[in-house]
Amino acid sequence: MCRRPLVCTVRRGVNQRHYITAAAADAMRHEISLMPDRELPTVHDNLSSSSHRLLYSALKDYLPPDRMSRYGHMVDTTRFLPAGHHQVYFRPPTRDSELTEDGTDRRHAPDDSWKYRVWAGGQIQFVQPLIPLNNQKAAMLERIVGTSIAGDLTKLDSKVYVQIEKMISRKHILESGPDADSPLIIERRDLCFLRQIPPSLASPEAQRKVPPPAKAYYSHTLTPTPTLLFRFSALTYNAHAIHINPEFTKQEYGIPKLLVHGPLSLVLMLEVLRDALSRYEREYGTSPYIIREISYKNWAPLFVNEPMTICSKKVRDIPVPDSAPSPSPRGPWQEWQVWIQKGEGDGASLAVKGTVTVEPRTLEAQGII
Repeated sequence: MCRRPLVCTVRRGVNQRHYITAAAADAMRHEISLMPDRELPTVHDNLSSSSHRLLYSALKDYLPPDRMSRYGHMVDTTRFLPAGHHQVYFRPPTRDSELTEDGTDRRHAPDDSWKYRVWAGGQIQFVQPLIPLNNQKAAMLERIVGTSIAGDLTKLDSKVYVQIEKMISRKHILESGPDADSPLIIERRDLCFLRQIPPSLASPEAQRKVPPPAKAYYSHTLTPTPTLLFRFSALTYNAHAIHINPEFTKQEYGIPKLLVHGPLSLVLMLEVLRDALSRYEREYGTSPYIIREISYKNWAPLFVNEPMTICSKKVRDIPVPDSAPSPSPRGPWQEWQVWIQKGEGDGASLAVKGTVTVEPRTLEAQGII
């Protein structure tokens, strides 16, 4: 359970200031170290096509209009779960009383004094990259796997990073049998909790400008709207106010506009990457590629109604891992780079950057058709 905040407040007239004593900081450090012991819920779902079809409907107007005609049999939107679309399954059964003031899950936060949450990055392993949407039962086991502290806990500008693992298994977690806990997807989310908003988040002028990679092989520009953010929040059962409530975002976070979800940025990157892979397959006559893993980091916030450009390029061929399933893939695996940038030319700056591993593999080789 979450503890009450270990922050003292001194009021003088209409003014007040907050401070954390050394003893309170030590107690807080101990509480943070115990966070992996918290019990998080296991969520069950049926893997049907309905949820991901709704996600496609929400995304369709923001992606290249002719993309579906280029996919062929590798992306059958009625048979297989596209990479990243697990985000709209396994919705957490979180009650209002289990949410923080800004609508996030209280069980993920150190305590209520860490009232601001931002998405730092993460990693997804698609252990079974082609998951049939055949209404099979599945379960998501969630747990906190690590925490780290950045800065001095006696100061309000310190940060706490919480690593959350979500493992999706092929069968109901309570069923017996050799495949009952066989993982389909393993995701790690890196969340950053703050007690005050840093200038780099509240003010675009104060944000660190990191130049994006050069020479994208494929890119696509889109502008996220409030409608897109609302629909993604609804599909993922996400009540975080910074995505849906502009007044709260301005007053409580000091941020001028709604922020784009970290998972939505991730889904959009994977969608555009699949376009890039489709183009690469046609250009070089290769076997179709499927996404096996992505790791990514968020460098700067993305705001509603501001254009963003999603880019990708192949980095190198990589050896086939020893753990690759049989039969052997056709050709080497590849490493791709994918990123989101804001602005153009010399004024462009990096917002999200990821590294992706892809595998050439046909449905026949996967044993599905």
